[in-house]
Amino acid sequence: MVQEFYITPDLVHYACVADLLSHGGSLGEAMKFVELMPIAPDASVWRALLGGCRVYSETKLARRITEKLLELEPTNPGNYILLSNIYAAADLWSEVNKLRAVLEEKGLKKPPGKIWIVIRGDIHCFKAGDKSHAQSDAIYAKLSSLMSSVKEGGYIHDLRWVLHDEEDEEKMKRLFSHSEKLAIAYGLINVSSGAPISITKNLRICGDCHEFSKHVSKLVQREVVLRDGSRFHRFVNGVCSCKDYW
Repeated sequence: MVQEFYITPDLVHYACVADLLSHGGSLGEAMKFVELMPIAPDASVWRALLGGCRVYSETKLARRITEKLLELEPTNPGNYILLSNIYAAADLWSEVNKLRAVLEEKGLKKPPGKIWIVIRGDIHCFKAGDKSHAQSDAIYAKLSSLMSSVKEGGYIHDLRWVLHDEEDEEKMKRLFSHSEKLAIAYGLINVSSGAPISITKNLRICGDCHEFSKHVSKLVQREVVLRDGSRFHRFVNGVCSCKDYW
């Protein structure tokens, strides 16, 4: 890179390589790459590695990486939440509970997930399980209809994205009313036929809602654009622009 393009790599370049290696399944190589960096890795580099651990359920490595993150950002609740998500997906509920206790002890709180959609100049906000909207009955009816149709098309709830140790039926209920799904249902009711549905979320989209959005875009032949805390996702005919890499 230096010899061919006369560019000296900075932390952004190193984070990109760590991200590519870890998401590609080469977690050991990614960790070695970071440990041998000529400059000290920052939080973005460690978080790139943690993203790979989430994909491949590497809980032990995730814990090591989180310890590095907490040295750099001891008061960032997001670091604890990322590790908690990995533990929950692996059914390590005792570890999830320990992390929750640590968060409570330190007085750290995860910001509540919210999603926004603009309809005819008005901003509409949704939270998980939200029933406060004036069109709530219509939204849930539309969502129920969508859910039945996408399940016929092969969609299956990904229960790994529920961060509560409870029965599968309760987990499915939680996933059903995630804010992303509510906003999409509302958009389909109120956005002109054929027009894209554009929504914005303050946090990273959950994997179950990501899969749901792909199925909906194919079912209704509508483009769905979602800007989350990580990147833009453009869902068209069952495919996301991120190629399921986020």
